[in-house]
Amino acid sequence: MEATNSVNIFTPIRTRIGQVATPPKLNPPSLKEALHIVSPKLLPFALSLSGNMDDAEDLCQATILKLIESKDKFLSAEYPLAYAKTILRNGF
Repeated sequence: MEATNSVNIFTPIRTRIGQVATPPKLNPPSLKEALHIVSPKLLPFALSLSGNMDDAEDLCQATILKLIESKDKFLSAEYPLAYAKTILRNGF
């Protein structure tokens, strides 16, 4: 019992920290695939911001155009949906 009480499980050791790091993306999706995944999720977020369906659709369209223009940043982002929502919110 004393041996298990002396182990500090709350302090991470260096080997655990190294294992927790996210691996680099080996095969990122194409721009078409990424936009196909992200675009349906943008409209509800835009609608919650604007409150008007027409404005939400315009905001989504402008966001998708900006994502196409900055496709390298979009595809290399760790969380592409979060990146797209940030672009949408900044456009709002």
